[in-house]
Amino acid sequence: SDLVNYRSMRYAPSHLGAASLLLANKILKVSPAWPQTLVDATGYAEATIKSSAKEMCSMLQQAEKNSLQAVRKKYSHATFHRVAKMVA
Repeated sequence: SDLVNYRSMRYAPSHLGAASLLLANKILKVSPAWPQTLVDATGYAEATIKSSAKEMCSMLQQAEKNSLQAVRKKYSHATFHRVAKMVA
């Protein structure tokens, strides 16, 4: 996997931001993961960003197998609340 995922370049930055928020809410078990307030704030329905969030989830799950480990290792420490270890 590349440091930059070129498949994600087909999406607007706002789309990727919304998808990452959806994924974060799913990982943290926030319910509902995509409430109406987020639809109103972002302009994206959950169905519109769901496939992007799934792609991000797959990338996140494959992170340990990636050859580029510096950032993942850094954010695996307690100092950063081990956020790199939070996987859906």
